[in-house]
Amino acid sequence: MKETKTTKKTTKKVVAKKETTKKENQVEKEPVLNQEKALAVTLVVLAILVVILLVIALVQKNRSKDLEKSSITIPVLEENVESRIAINLSELPETKEYVFVVSNYKAKEVNKKSLEYDVEITNNDNVRIEIYKNGKKKNALDDDYEVEDNKLTKNKKQEDVYKLVIKDTKNIKKDSQLVIEIDS
Repeated sequence: MKETKTTKKTTKKVVAKKETTKKENQVEKEPVLNQEKALAVTLVVLAILVVILLVIALVQKNRSKDLEKSSITIPVLEENVESRIAINLSELPETKEYVFVVSNYKAKEVNKKSLEYDVEITNNDNVRIEIYKNGKKKNALDDDYEVEDNKLTKNKKQEDVYKLVIKDTKNIKKDSQLVIEIDS
């Protein structure tokens, strides 16, 4: 009978050891799972931030491309002032884009009052043109193109970016011009 008691004692010790190792393994696995969840959340947040920053960068890049294309910036700082740009059409390829910017500042000087201005395009040779203001196409008449009632704010820098697309320049007269006039 002594032998049976001994076997029972040894089995109890083995069972007790197995239970303690299971508890230790569970305690070790819980912090690892929490760290993995925190890492996954951090990676998702970082991915969202990267996407947002990429969108902002692309918008800025497109805006700066339009400004880089501009051959001229015209500051409108006073009322009753006229600025003119003449484009020689005989030297252009069949389709050409021009970008010009109308602003309410020059260097550090910004308008002290709001100003209105008009853009008028005189087309002497009747080439086809399209005009866009800040990326939106403007309707204009066939012979004289006008974009009226434009406003520049006071005390805050503002730029209106115009893109002029000149088409069908292959059958024009020599020394023919397109005149862009900005009146304030």
